[in-house]
Amino acid sequence: MQSELTWKWPLSIILVSLACLCLGDVDCHIDDEDDDDTYVTTPDTPRGPDDADVGDEVRFNTSGSSSNGSEHVEYRIDFGDGDMSGWTMSGVGTHTYSNDALYRVSAQARSGYVTSSWSSSHLIDIDNKTALRGICQGSNGMLWVVGNAGLAQTYSQEKGIQEETIAQVNLRSIVALHDQLYACGDQGTILYRSQDHWQAQPTNTMSNLYGIHGTNELLLAVGEHGTILRYQDKHWHAMQSSNQKNLKAVWVFNADCAIAVGSQGTILQYDGHTWNTMPSITDQTLYSVWGMNPSSVWTVGSQGTILHFDGLAWNHVSSPTLATLRIIRGTEENKLWLAGTQGSLFFFNGQTWERMPAEDWNIYNLWPNLEQNTIFCIGDDGRYQEIRRKP
Repeated sequence: MQSELTWKWPLSIILVSLACLCLGDVDCHIDDEDDDDTYVTTPDTPRGPDDADVGDEVRFNTSGSSSNGSEHVEYRIDFGDGDMSGWTMSGVGTHTYSNDALYRVSAQARSGYVTSSWSSSHLIDIDNKTALRGICQGSNGMLWVVGNAGLAQTYSQEKGIQEETIAQVNLRSIVALHDQLYACGDQGTILYRSQDHWQAQPTNTMSNLYGIHGTNELLLAVGEHGTILRYQDKHWHAMQSSNQKNLKAVWVFNADCAIAVGSQGTILQYDGHTWNTMPSITDQTLYSVWGMNPSSVWTVGSQGTILHFDGLAWNHVSSPTLATLRIIRGTEENKLWLAGTQGSLFFFNGQTWERMPAEDWNIYNLWPNLEQNTIFCIGDDGRYQEIRRKP
């Protein structure tokens, strides 16, 4: 008689094996006694740029994990768009994004078969190569716009849109001081326009510059790694601060007061002599800052963050959206406009936020026209939209 040999597998192993087959590239781990006490600590938030263009190679790195296991600690990075790096001891991962969006980049560590929890996220804003970013109004009432690939545009009702290329890098912000214009951008670029001619000004930095603003008394530019530049005696000079985080925007009130905002809720205040870090109540990236006076300042950022400074402290303001807010501007204390991703555009009348009819696109900046009761918005794909608000 032929005997039948039967194998009896523990139920736990059968279930784990089936899960491995179903989930494909998931690292499966069957615990044994040797792993009972093994741990791997969560790695640091990945470090990398805050923004880049579609098609650019972007580099992230992480570290900070430890383990009591016998194997080396390795890292991998989740780029937020469905792709992940391989496991490496260096903690470095490079990636190229195919679509413009806001992505959350996180990291995980492992030692042998034991993995850590995922780290907190680093936000990176991927733009298309024709995005428009900065806008201001010149002394003649004409709107000036700057954007990626060194593009500069002017807009008027009489002549429509005219454009020219004034640099070989992305331009991110522009400000008008009487009949003079200043624009800043990547690789430490600052351009100055007077008498119908643009010219580059030396800055002695290669850091990307994200924001520029000023008065006749004080003109500032801010950017990567806490870079702050001041224009004085016809030259740009680096200013000292203890902050190393990226600064996204600056607003100057007078020679003795300016506010700069940036990554991880960073808020700095200039008192005419030194830059001081203000107590912040958020870890979200702050992209824009505006105020009528030093006792009433507004800033906005990712996850619909809206903060208001009343002269004593920063306070959260109820937000009408969870979209990333890229710009806030006002004409009076209780007349504010803010805009951001996914066509987010709102007007604040002092009590409530009113949603404005905007197309579904990423708005990076805006300029309100009081005389015509319109808002001129700019953003992705070189697009602009002029929106009229009913009184």
